[in-house]
Order: sequence, then structure tokens, then C-alpha cells
Amino acid sequence: MPTPQVVDDDAEGDEPSSSRMSLVTVLSSAHGRQRRSERLINKRNLQAAVKYGVKEDAPNPRTGQLGYKYTFAGVVFITDSTSTREITSWAEPCCGFDVPLVRISDAMAAEHAAAVASLRNLGAWTSHTVIVVDQSG
Repeated sequence: MPTPQVVDDDAEGDEPSSSRMSLVTVLSSAHGRQRRSERLINKRNLQAAVKYGVKEDAPNPRTGQLGYKYTFAGVVFITDSTSTREITSWAEPCCGFDVPLVRISDAMAAEHAAAVASLRNLGAWTSHTVIVVDQSG
């Protein structure tokens, strides 16, 4: 069975419709579009992943339902069991999306320890600002 290709169902119409007719549709989910936007992945990356990438079984960890993981050129794309519904996608850390490792000095480590200690003192807080750095992919 041939590997399905992705039709850009949320594109601005930049491809001729004749080339789209021969493609199998992969429907975008709101979650999938949001993740692609956050991770700077476009539909062409997904099309390449599905068309040329390595396909692996990827059961949903919460439901156990079968899905597929396509990996190609640093992009990972998760679909449902029919490979026609986008679940999510991310870029592998090897491709420049990782935060670089920085060595810290003893003084920097001491400042960090002092900051952590002051955060534990809830009475010292003067703001409701929270900063989260998420590298979960």
C-alpha cells in the first residue's frame, strides 16, 4: 500500500489544485496546527515526513490506540491509525531547537541557590509572574 501524502487543508492555496487531487488527505487537528505553529513546522515538513520518512507504530500512551510516528529530516509527525489524522508534531532536538548547555561559575551557582531559597519564602513574593521553559518536545 502506498504511503499517504499530506494535503494542506489549512493552507492559503499556494499549490495548484491539480497536484492536490492525487494526494491522500491528512486532516489537521486544532492541537496539531497549534503545535506546528509553536514549533515552526509547516505542512510541507509533514508531507515530506509522511512521504519519505520512517514509519513506526506509536500507540497512544493514554488510550492505547494505535497511531503512527513518521520521522524525516529532524521532524517527527504523529498520526492516527489510518495515517489520515494529524495528532501532533515536533522537531528533534538535534536540529537546532535545543537550548545550548552553558557552564556556570561558582558565583552563578551561589546566586541560583539564593534565588531558590527566596522562592521558598512565600512572604517575600511581590509578583505573580511565572516563567516556564519547556523542552519536552
